[in-house]
Amino acid sequence: MFIIKIAQFSQKRVLTSRLTAQAIVNEFAKSAVDSNVTVPQEFQLEFSGTETVTPSFFDEILVRLEEFITSKHMSISVIHLLHFPNSLGDFVNRIADGHNLQARQLAEKTWELRSVIQQRSE
Repeated sequence: MFIIKIAQFSQKRVLTSRLTAQAIVNEFAKSAVDSNVTVPQEFQLEFSGTETVTPSFFDEILVRLEEFITSKHMSISVIHLLHFPNSLGDFVNRIADGHNLQARQLAEKTWELRSVIQQRSE
């Protein structure tokens, strides 16, 4: 599992824009390439210190992660969201659906997004 600590790539406590999401994934991708990290199929996005996440930010971070993983000829099977602000509510499920991910809240501020495609093939 690969852990992406959002605070490591952005000091913002309120994550609202697609540009911020793009910048975070670009910085993560650059550091992963620079250190020759093998791209896993499981990711953990750690949101400690984040107060709010908007639907556009959340959607864009998924888009950019998918692009990065696909460029490495891999696929995402699971994304864990830790310390995820509860500001999105039902939008988590709707946005995840749009990315062929099934969202499940495991505990307060903890979510699991599992690939629907991966589940079908198992």
